[in-house]
Amino acid sequence: MQWPPANATNAEIENQSPRERFFFSAAERELSAIFTAVKNMFGADQACKSAIHWIEELESMDWPTEDAMPNWRQATMAASTRLAADLAIVKQTSGELAKRAWRDIYE
Repeated sequence: MQWPPANATNAEIENQSPRERFFFSAAERELSAIFTAVKNMFGADQACKSAIHWIEELESMDWPTEDAMPNWRQATMAASTRLAADLAIVKQTSGELAKRAWRDIYE
């Protein structure tokens, strides 16, 4: 389920059911929350990457049936895990670069 559909008109978006509007509004709030938190802690680049991860996780989720609410937090946790992995790689790479620079300067 993609929101809004790539070729949706304003009229089509406005004609969504209240349930769909509620779901997408909740998803927007969750995505906004993770984006803002990551941006404040790690900067805009990481926030953009996390937003992409979140959307990818959302697309891969199993959607509930009937009136059940999708578990947005599942996408948030998966995106957060991917962020942690990205940051660990950056930290490891930075540490290795610092060691090399130290050796180049002092050895």
